[in-house]
Amino acid sequence: MNTFEIESYIKDHSSVLTDFRNKYLNFLNSKNATRSTDKKWSNLRIEREADKAVNNFIAQITSNISNKLTNIQRKKSSEWIKYIENNQVIDALEESVIDLDFGD
Repeated sequence: MNTFEIESYIKDHSSVLTDFRNKYLNFLNSKNATRSTDKKWSNLRIEREADKAVNNFIAQITSNISNKLTNIQRKKSSEWIKYIENNQVIDALEESVIDLDFGD
C-alpha cells in the first residue's frame, strides 16, 4: 500500500487523521496568536502547515507498518490490512492522538 491507500483506509475506519489535524491546527493557531502582528502567519499558511504535518504523520504510519512486513507482504494490500487489524493499529493511533500534546 502507498501513503494514499493508507490514508484512505484510515479515513474509512477512523477519525484519527481529522483529530490529529484539528489538534495541530489548534496548536498552530495558539502559537500564531502570540506572534507580533508583522510576524503572524496567514490562515492559508497555517492550513498548509497542518496539511504537511498530516502528510508526515501518514508517511510515518506507512513506514512503520512497511518495516514490519516482509517484501512479499508489502506487495499485497490484504497483508497490510491484515497487519493493521491484527495489531490494532487504528486503536493505537487513536489513543496516541488523544494523548498527543504539541506543547508551546
